[in-house]
Amino acid sequence: MNILVDIGFRAASASLCVSFGRRVWSGLAARQIQSWQRPSIFDLFQERKPPVYQRDAEPVGFWMQICLQGGAAAMGLVSAIVGWHPNG
Repeated sequence: MNILVDIGFRAASASLCVSFGRRVWSGLAARQIQSWQRPSIFDLFQERKPPVYQRDAEPVGFWMQICLQGGAAAMGLVSAIVGWHPNG
C-alpha cells in the first residue's frame, strides 16, 4: 500500500509543478498573472473571478504572485523527486 501512496504523491506533486510552472511562465510572457486563490470564502458562492495582476499597473501584486506560484512549482518539483517518506 505504501508504494501506491508514493506513486500517487509523486503524480500529484508533478502535476502541481507543471500547473504552477505554466502559470508563472505564461504570466511572465503576458506581463499579467491571475491569482490562484479567491480573496474571500464567500466568493466561492458568487460568480466573481480571482484578481488579475498586471506588471505595469500593480507590480507588487504581480511579483508576489510570481514568487508564490513559482515557489509552489519548486516545492512540487522537489516533492516529486524526493517522494513520500513517512516515518523515515
